[in-house]
Amino acid sequence: MTVMRNKPKTKPKLESARDRWVIAASSSLGLGLIPVAPGTWGTLGAFPIWWALSGQPVWVWLAVCGLVSAFAIWISALAEPLYGAHDVSAIVIDEVAGMLVCVMFIPLTLSSAIAGFVVFRVFDIVKPPPVRWFDKNVDGGLGVVVDDLVAGVMGLAVMHGLKVLLGW
Repeated sequence: MTVMRNKPKTKPKLESARDRWVIAASSSLGLGLIPVAPGTWGTLGAFPIWWALSGQPVWVWLAVCGLVSAFAIWISALAEPLYGAHDVSAIVIDEVAGMLVCVMFIPLTLSSAIAGFVVFRVFDIVKPPPVRWFDKNVDGGLGVVVDDLVAGVMGLAVMHGLKVLLGW
């Protein structure tokens, strides 16, 4: 099936248990299926992982972020043909990967949670350069995820500045 850019079907094609699993995983267990602001809801999917990573050594953070990012690319590539379009709003596993990068090595507190959420969503929604370039020019599963990872890296710089300023 050819995947079209920006012309999503209203509902994904679900012909098997595998298809249902792909939609569940790519939508971060259904968060992306919430009809209003699915990317914002999808970002919340990173919080349980962030909580589990708090206080872990650098190598654990890097390994988990790498694994989540690789999984997001893979599952997004499987989900796109089911929707018949590139980077549909219901695919939010990319927000989970990007948010984890944004808060890498930041301890989870109420203030860091609010700041991380806002910082990542701003970079993800506004898409400043180079985020917009990646969003527009890379296709497939990598294209779904890479702009969120770049937004996460930009957010990471802001979050570590806040970490120093606020003493998290």
